[in-house]
Amino acid sequence: MAKAIGRREFLVMALGAISLLRGRRKTMARGSPLQVLPRGFPRERLKDMDPATIDNRELEVDPVERFGVMGTVMEVDPEGYRLRVEGLVERSLEFTFEEVLELPQVERTVLLICPGYFAYNARWQGLDLWRLLKRAGIRPEARRVAIHGADHFVHRLGLEEVRRARMLLAHKVNGLQSPVKHGRPLRLVAEGSTATAG
Repeated sequence: MAKAIGRREFLVMALGAISLLRGRRKTMARGSPLQVLPRGFPRERLKDMDPATIDNRELEVDPVERFGVMGTVMEVDPEGYRLRVEGLVERSLEFTFEEVLELPQVERTVLLICPGYFAYNARWQGLDLWRLLKRAGIRPEARRVAIHGADHFVHRLGLEEVRRARMLLAHKVNGLQSPVKHGRPLRLVAEGSTATAG
């Protein structure tokens, strides 16, 4: 039986429009190397692989036109968009989309797999989620993060999972503004992840 989680354990992130992806951390048992996939590796074969076991450094970046889509597609006006961090933090934060673009940015090439449906390797740019939480000041009693999307989907993650998975709030993919169907204005992307929500 799942343990009930009290409201006091949560940080809350109200992310407006966000596509949610999460999965296992990109690690294997100690001493077991990740499988380095060569350029040209068939994407059809990737669909049934565990991204946590894969080193994607040699894989080509896939064009956005080839990306698969699962889940709800919502169009959100960037003018009215707000990114909020609140709950068990020292200081609540709120940013407009324009302010998000002015914050320190990171870029990561991440392989995303929706088991049995699609797989693609892309270069994402945006905010490092862990750094953003640290900026808000994580209180000692906080244990989890609740992420609220514009579609009212709520995703809960342990703080340690957020730290280890190098999660990114991405607004660009392959150097271009993310299309609406791929999460504009912000999409949560985690390294070594399988898609559990889109």
